[in-house]
Amino acid sequence: MKRLISAILLLLMLGGMQGCSSGSTTVSGTVNTGQVSSLTSFSAVLRGSFSNFSTVPREVGFEWGTEAGKLDRVAQSEDIIPGLNGSFSAAIESLSGSVTYYYRAYALVWVNGKGEYFYGEVASFTTPAEPDSPEPE
Repeated sequence: MKRLISAILLLLMLGGMQGCSSGSTTVSGTVNTGQVSSLTSFSAVLRGSFSNFSTVPREVGFEWGTEAGKLDRVAQSEDIIPGLNGSFSAAIESLSGSVTYYYRAYALVWVNGKGEYFYGEVASFTTPAEPDSPEPE
């Protein structure tokens, strides 16, 4: 009887140990900051891509601003996230002419109950000068 109780206790302990596994998931993937397009003095379209993700991103977009070390604005892409690989874009407006802007692409994935961001490299573009206003006649 003692052996039976010992065997049952051992099985219960082993079963409990299996339930103690951390269950943590590691996510991998790459985000690339693409080229700017449709550039005017007042607006631009930012482009990016992501690849080799092990889970589908929940959100993609861009951080941007006028200082490389202070990207304090966000342009979330409204593109449909197709899966573990894809490209996306976002338009930004209300820019000023002859100003250098910095930006980087990001992808947000959900890992172990919390959001984790993946970033591309910081890139830059300079808006063209604002067109001269016509002289009044």
